[in-house]
Amino acid sequence: MTASLLSSSLAGAINVILTNPLWVASLRIMESKVPSTSSDNGCNTEGQHADTNLWRVTKRIAKSEGVLQLWNGMFVSLLLVSNPAIQHFLYGQLRTWLLDMRNANSSGHGRGLHPSVMTLTPLEAFFFGALAKTGATVVTYPLQ
Repeated sequence: MTASLLSSSLAGAINVILTNPLWVASLRIMESKVPSTSSDNGCNTEGQHADTNLWRVTKRIAKSEGVLQLWNGMFVSLLLVSNPAIQHFLYGQLRTWLLDMRNANSSGHGRGLHPSVMTLTPLEAFFFGALAKTGATVVTYPLQ
């Protein structure tokens, strides 16, 4: 299970590192939009139209504020990667526990394992998923 926890954490971290510049630029676009009224015709406070092209905004941030500014806030996002990693880990642990328990109960009967012993029912998967998400949220709530 350690490998699973590490791989899900690594996947989340790579996702944050690759997409953080897009989130920064997207946030800038949303912040630059001023509610349009009939008098301002969708212009910002200086009378200029807000740029809504994600790639141009990304390039402008990199040029005017430096490339590292595109990863502003990445540390907090990396901390929040722990939520799905913990959820995945807890789900795997619960699933393994139940399947091991079923395996132990059915192996005493001297017959091969029935396929139902090796899988979860949809209700069990839903319950374990909800329980794992609750556990992960309780553990990481202070980070949010």
